[in-house]
Amino acid sequence: RCLTCLRVCPYRAVALDGRPQVLPDACERCGICAAECPREAIRIAGFEHADLHGLIAAGPTADPAGDSPLLVAFCCRRSAAPALRAAAADHCWAATLNIIEVPCAGGIAPEVILSAFRQGADGVLILACHADNCHSRHGNHLAQQRAQLSSAFLDGCGAGAGRLVFKTLAANMPAEAAAIVTAFSTTLRGLKSNAPSARTPEKELS
Repeated sequence: RCLTCLRVCPYRAVALDGRPQVLPDACERCGICAAECPREAIRIAGFEHADLHGLIAAGPTADPAGDSPLLVAFCCRRSAAPALRAAAADHCWAATLNIIEVPCAGGIAPEVILSAFRQGADGVLILACHADNCHSRHGNHLAQQRAQLSSAFLDGCGAGAGRLVFKTLAANMPAEAAAIVTAFSTTLRGLKSNAPSARTPEKELS
């Protein structure tokens, strides 16, 4: 009963009736409340942490030769996801890309970000809407804050903050999306060549 969900919901879909109650007719299933809840008291079917862990695991795996970095991209389905999928169809880059569409980038919790590294990703992209253009009002700002916190954690445990990148995109920006993936892939290849082990140690993230 910390009322975090009541404060962060951009749709006013949480009411206080003794305990917080989600109003189904108002809920847009953005996932912000579930990502912010400190006790995982709110669960959204199809968007629980376990569901997202499963999407990561079901995606492409790392290149056995180790030449192409494995990227996991969490994309807002209203903006970044269409741009990135269009870019993937028209461009070729030296990376293996796992595109995970989410209702809002603000629904991605730090635990889910770090799960991608635990499952073998060389790098993670958080792709949200532009400032003041988020359907969930402040979902993009929350996503950026969580990306910064997760980057600081990665840096602190020696994995390197450069393995996590936050960017904003609109749906009609496939060229920009391709440039982001290409630049990030180049950065990750440089990190791999300079480190004996590029993978984030699982024991540090567990």
